[in-house]
Parts: sequence; C-alpha cells; structure tokens
Amino acid sequence: MKQPTTPTISGPSQIQAQTPFTLALVASGRMTEESLNACHLAVTTFIVKGLHPFETVDSKGFREMCQALNPKYSPPSRSYLSDTLIPTWYGIEKANVISEIKDVPKLAIPSNGWTSLSQEHYLTVTVHYTIQGILKQKVLHTRAVYKSQTGEVVAEEISDILEDLAIEPSKIVAVTVDNAARIRAVVVWFKRSSMSATILKEKQQLLGLPQHSLILDVKTRWNSLYLMIERCMEQFPAIQAAALDPRLQKAMTKDNLDRLKDEYFHKAEEFVKLMKILYTSTLCVS
Repeated sequence: MKQPTTPTISGPSQIQAQTPFTLALVASGRMTEESLNACHLAVTTFIVKGLHPFETVDSKGFREMCQALNPKYSPPSRSYLSDTLIPTWYGIEKANVISEIKDVPKLAIPSNGWTSLSQEHYLTVTVHYTIQGILKQKVLHTRAVYKSQTGEVVAEEISDILEDLAIEPSKIVAVTVDNAARIRAVVVWFKRSSMSATILKEKQQLLGLPQHSLILDVKTRWNSLYLMIERCMEQFPAIQAAALDPRLQKAMTKDNLDRLKDEYFHKAEEFVKLMKILYTSTLCVS
C-alpha cells in the first residue's frame, strides 16, 4: 500500500479545480492525494479524540467499514498511524499553540501528577490565559515521570516543557501543583483496606489522637476537599505509623507518604487555615 510521504492533515480538504492529472486518477479509480489525506485526517481524528488503541486501524471490522464507506480508500497501517500521521498532527497542533500564546502577556501553569492503572506516574501540564477577555486553556504536555514527584522534580519537568514550547518564564504569573492528589491516594488506600483501618485505630490509641475515620473528598459535595485535608492533617502521625507497620505491605501507600514531605505538609496546613474561614462562612449561610 503506497502512503504519502508528507501527509497534509492540518484541516479538511478544500475543493480545487480539476486538472488532467486528477481527472486521470478519477478515471483509473484511484484517490487524489488531497482526498487520501482528508481520509487520513478523519481516521487520525477518530483514533486520537476517541482514545482508541492504534491497533484499531488494523482490525478487520474497521477496514471493512472503511471499504464500505469509500471503496477507493485504504486506511493507514498501525505503524504509519503512530509513526507518521499522529506525530505530524501533533507537530501542527504544537505550532498552533506556540503561535497563539506567543503574544499573550500573562500565563498560568497548573500541573497535575497522576498514576495509571499499571502504577506508572505521569505529569500533565496545562496553560490558562485570556485573549480579548475570553478564558482559554491548552494541554501543553503529558509525560512519564520516573522519579519521585518532589517539588524539585516537578519544577524541572515544567521548566523543560516551557522551554520546548518557547514560553518565556517572565510571562508566568502562577504555577500550581496538585498536592491534594497525593493525600487523596493515601486516604483511598486506607479506605479500601480493612486491615489498614484496624491498624490506624491502634496507632490513634497509642498516640492519643481522636479515633476519627479518614474522609474522602467528593467533587460534587461542598467543602469535602477541605474536610479531607483537615482530617488527614489531624491524623497524619497515626497514618505514618500505620504505614510503617510490618502487617501492611502495600508499597504504594509508603510511596505516597514519602512524597508528602514537610513542605507539602506545611502547605496543607496553610490551606486548612485559609479554607477554614470559607468553610465556616458556608455553614453560616446554609
């Protein structure tokens, strides 16, 4: 199957005047390069925006569907999709982002660390800005992080991403990181394990802490994030002691606890002090 060496996937194809060359291709039953690239764009869009696996384009059902929709079109192979079409599209989108934010004077950079089902750690960095009073946002990059996501590591990763996109540091007015995600991961683990809950109560008794259960935040419930972090701060000595108990062998929790260094703990304390005012206000008006 012959593939175009330089696919044009920047947007839908436009109708152009027929030439003797295109007329000859139509007469022979072959697609013009313009039509072929338009179909490649549609397939690439389907795979990327639908989060479908690359192997979809090699499946029998997908190829039969493409044949039924356009008998002249042969969809790209998996390797051509992953090695050529998607990187080409990514390059175009990257250039568009660089062009759009080039003249924006102020940018905010939120980042979010997350863990896949296979326990691999990733960092996603986005950018928020306004153009003519309209708030916009773009995902700048998602990359695997093979080190513990300390403040220094996250700062280095963000700096590399900004440099790759030619974003001037002087434009950055705010950078945020999702430390609450680490706290939430610890709480989720304790909630899922009956043994950990039992050991946590033992440590609470030994340390003279209130025997309160941990609270998990709910996105649709007011103040739940504040309550989760407040309770976690209250019980943090017991959580640390429970995680070090030999009866608990879950490395994931210890890894998350290792990431909750003193700087994160102090930031969480500051967050609780600040949000307590808003929490009290909502109770008064509810």
